[in-house]
Amino acid sequence: LRSHDPDMLQELLHQRAPFSVDGLLVMAEYHRGRDEHEQSARLVRRAVYALECAFSPDFSPFQATEIGPGSRRPRVRLEIDDDPEWPGWSWLRAIWLHMQNLAGQGMHRNALEVCKLLLASTLPRDPIRAILWVDYLCLRSRQFDQLEQLVEHLAPCCGLEGRNEDETSKRLDLAFPSFAYSMALAAFMKENKCPELSLLNHVCIEEILPNRPRPESQDAGAGAHAQLMRALLLFPGGLRAILEEASVTLNSPTPGSPARQTWAELLASPPFAEDVRHEVHWKTHNRLCAAYAKRCGAFWKAELALRWLHACSARLVSMHASSLFASELAAARGAWASSSLCMDVALRDLADLLPEEGLERAKMPPALERALQVRLHPPNVYVEEEDLTATMSLRSPPLLL
Repeated sequence: LRSHDPDMLQELLHQRAPFSVDGLLVMAEYHRGRDEHEQSARLVRRAVYALECAFSPDFSPFQATEIGPGSRRPRVRLEIDDDPEWPGWSWLRAIWLHMQNLAGQGMHRNALEVCKLLLASTLPRDPIRAILWVDYLCLRSRQFDQLEQLVEHLAPCCGLEGRNEDETSKRLDLAFPSFAYSMALAAFMKENKCPELSLLNHVCIEEILPNRPRPESQDAGAGAHAQLMRALLLFPGGLRAILEEASVTLNSPTPGSPARQTWAELLASPPFAEDVRHEVHWKTHNRLCAAYAKRCGAFWKAELALRWLHACSARLVSMHASSLFASELAAARGAWASSSLCMDVALRDLADLLPEEGLERAKMPPALERALQVRLHPPNVYVEEEDLTATMSLRSPPLLL
């Protein structure tokens, strides 16, 4: 493994250890770097098969723990150790590469299930960035209802709610900007058409505020508008990132939008011009917005999606122009900014996220990369001086010297 010699690795895998997980993964990365994706995927599948064979016959990843606050959580949790020499990194690397290969082959539904397995294995931590893939794979596989179920129930099922008693501490779309915008996008894609823009005038402020329960008897179009306006209210940085990724001209009007303002005029108006952000996780939110634009920006580049985004942004700006609505919206954002969000520990693991990790063909997460390098290049072990014992002296025979 340390020689990086593909011929020696091939000999190892063919003659001596055909199911060496580390050897298979190193060879898979070698073929992946040469754009030989089919060969890479075959080796990753063999590594995953080797891991599966190591499980007990009685083990099932779908069994619930039935213990404690997260009693409905699957029985696959790993006690994550930040030490790069922890043996569990090889297991996680194999599953992560398997998810990547499935998504690259267009099997997004299968990749989503593998991603959920990864997430269930690492929560409440997320050092391998699995949470970045959940909403994207739901959109690509058109699993819109499953995305909504995950947003509403993942944190409560795993016992990862915040300390608040309202919706803020339970829903993923109030803690992660990626889920906030993808939930709105899912409602848009589910209808296969742009929601009626005339319904924007019927969206009331109670439907936008983050700490209010969602109305059950809400029109689908109005619900999509409210979801997008809520995302824009809490995570305005996501709008700038999406527009930049879509290469939108800010000083020209948007065709088909009922609003006449340009994007530049909207961005210079509240709430987009205000510096209201979460007190603890604002840096992570900015990084998540940049990574989300890289991964899901293609969904927003469509003319209908940009028209809808412009109309909802203009409606939110017009609400802020009213002194009554502005004070209520500002109070809601201030309360959210100081609130305790769900999956707080996973958010902290994303504090060093880079925008390039949002690309569809993303690089390996830093935690997996560090573990791989330590595996291939272990640190030298030096013997301390007190452990050294003299074996020769001036009185030793000359021949021995």
